[in-house]
Amino acid sequence: MRKWKFAGSIMLVFLLSGVCHASEKEYEIAITKGIYRIETGKYQEAIRNLRKALEIKPGDKNAMISLGMAYSRAGEYDNAKLVLQEALKIDPGNKRAEYELGVVLYKLGEVAHAESYFTGIWKSDADEPLKKAATSYLEIAASSRKAGKKPFSLGLLTGGQYDTNTILEPSNPSTDRGKEKDWRAIVALDADWTFLKSGSLTCDTRYLFYQSFHIHNTGYNLHQHNLSLSGRYDFTPDLNLGLTYGLSYSLAGGDLYSSINSIALDAEDAFYKSSTTGLHYGHEFKKYFDSNTFLSNSIRSGDNDAIGIFHKVGLNDKVSLTVDYTFDMDRTGAGYWDYNGNKGSLKLDADLNRWFLLLKVSYYDRDYREKFPGETGKRHDKVQEYSADIVRDLGSLFSVSLSELYIVNDSNLGIFDYDRSITGLYLMVRL
Repeated sequence: MRKWKFAGSIMLVFLLSGVCHASEKEYEIAITKGIYRIETGKYQEAIRNLRKALEIKPGDKNAMISLGMAYSRAGEYDNAKLVLQEALKIDPGNKRAEYELGVVLYKLGEVAHAESYFTGIWKSDADEPLKKAATSYLEIAASSRKAGKKPFSLGLLTGGQYDTNTILEPSNPSTDRGKEKDWRAIVALDADWTFLKSGSLTCDTRYLFYQSFHIHNTGYNLHQHNLSLSGRYDFTPDLNLGLTYGLSYSLAGGDLYSSINSIALDAEDAFYKSSTTGLHYGHEFKKYFDSNTFLSNSIRSGDNDAIGIFHKVGLNDKVSLTVDYTFDMDRTGAGYWDYNGNKGSLKLDADLNRWFLLLKVSYYDRDYREKFPGETGKRHDKVQEYSADIVRDLGSLFSVSLSELYIVNDSNLGIFDYDRSITGLYLMVRL
């Protein structure tokens, strides 16, 4: 009896091995046919063959990637996306799967998400043909952005603000006059012209007009013109350098208030997938003018130099987080207006279809160099800012925005210690 049992066991092993061998052979036939039919453009037949291969070997990464490719070539992008995402769960970091998923996402309009995959491939040790294909998509995406931007754009913003503490310039608040609440109307015009777009170089000029109308504090009505000229050069799909010159000219209450010339330099590089790191430097030459409202304004004329670093990371294709640190030095005609500043900020951007959300928090420490006249010590300000903006897109031309800005200036000198809240509602028109 034992001999018969042993013989039966041997026979069962042979039968099972025969079944496994047959299954392996069927799998090889199915996946080979599937890949061949992708190459010959018979995508529906390829899908049937590759699904059969997965029935034989569930979770096989090669069959899943090939099936995702077949769905993609057949234009079934949603199915392709699901299959390729599943393949990457099984084999994270597979560059072929990442490339094919990037192509699918690009076709679905999720360009930023697609670019993150292409950038990762471009920076990896993937084979050269795959890296070249990924780079081509990055160049196409960059060209599409440039081509999609109108050479000339015009925007108009109008709305109202409620200010709990009307201060024209936060670094020079007239807090000794008391906390004055006021309503004001806002009108702004924004014009942008891309006058040069050649290869990797893009040059723009921009004009911004701003006018505020207070109900009570008419001496603080601000009339401002801002003109800038900028150029940006893309060295690679990830690395670019920008240079901007700006001129700002302001009147307060009808009197000349300030004239500011500035130059800014910035460099950005996407070192990692879904993230960008940049350096920025700016220099301002500021000239202030005395008036009946601002009697000793001119003494604050001078220079400001600021240098900083930021890092922006995409949490997904809709939401990004930016961290920034900036050090600046202000040098004026009087030492008690000179300061060294350190500022850190955190910003969250969310593009939720036709809703846009911007949240920002910052902390700014300003340490002044000399004693302020009439005070016993040097001025030291610790400024906290919290802001929220919600924008609703009403179509291709119109949008509405609700904003809130809350500022706390914690100063060791009472005349500069204040808090402030500005609430605004705006209508924006894009032409």
